[in-house]
Amino acid sequence: MLTASGNQFKDWSAAYRLFKGSRMNLKDIFGVIRKQVVLLNESEDRYIYAHMDDTLLRKTGKKIYG
Repeated sequence: MLTASGNQFKDWSAAYRLFKGSRMNLKDIFGVIRKQVVLLNESEDRYIYAHMDDTLLRKTGKKIYG
């Protein structure tokens, strides 16, 4: 979210405090966002694609395997 809003190089401690723990119901917040994305998608393909890295491999160094 910080990168999408152009704030990745600014101090993120306030944003971290805002979203940490259970201060907000993220399921409700992102449910509204997800519904709006589906409404904006007017093609026949109604899928929402997400990309994430959930591997357990170490990701340090100049070369990362795979």
